Amino acid sequence: MDIERIRDFFYNDFYAYDSGARIVSAKEGEAVCSLELTSRHNNAGGGVQGGVIFTLADFAFAVAANCGGRLTVSLTSNITFINQPKGKTLTAHARERAGKKTVCFYDVSVTDELDTTIAQVGITGYRKDVTLNF
Repeated sequence: MDIERIRDFFYNDFYAYDSGARIVSAKEGEAVCSLELTSRHNNAGGGVQGGVIFTLADFAFAVAANCGGRLTVSLTSNITFINQPKGKTLTAHARERAGKKTVCFYDVSVTDELDTTIAQVGITGYRKDVTLNF
């Protein structure tokens, strides 16, 4: 699997990329993505916007699930926010927990560089009949 081809493909995920999400590592069923926090990621109350945290988690899921070679999209997502980030970098680690021909289940953990658990996300994905070549 060629990490640069994966990055090139996901460069077209404009919302996540423009938000600052970057691929650290990727292989079938597992991916790590990161995001450097800036003031543009804050909500009106001064904390990190929940949508930023969810976007990073969803992006990590997309990378991990699509590395299997079939276009995969999310069907459902459930996020639990646990802590506000204390550091300046978020990392999302997505792992496949179970997978069938058309449905897959992922857990995504989001932490900061101080090892603070920020959020846990459960995602159910649907594998389309579209082949991807990485």
